[in-house]
Amino acid sequence: MTYVFKYRRQGFFNTTKSVKVTGHNYIHDQNKMVLFKPDGSLEEIVEWSKCGVILGTDWVAVTKQRMEKDAGTSIPLNIQG
Repeated sequence: MTYVFKYRRQGFFNTTKSVKVTGHNYIHDQNKMVLFKPDGSLEEIVEWSKCGVILGTDWVAVTKQRMEKDAGTSIPLNIQG
């Protein structure tokens, strides 16, 4: 289960970077985001407080699947639009 993790560092060069990941984790006391890649490698984004993130519907689908697996039951989405 993978999804695209898009982020942008705030500042002069506002370029967006996309990374295909299997998960991510924010480490608050170190102010960094750790990205878990499908090949087993890691990518660390330092000074995470200076970044913004964009997570799409692929992230929602992966999160829903993980929650259903953990709960052992179907979890309906309440989609409003």
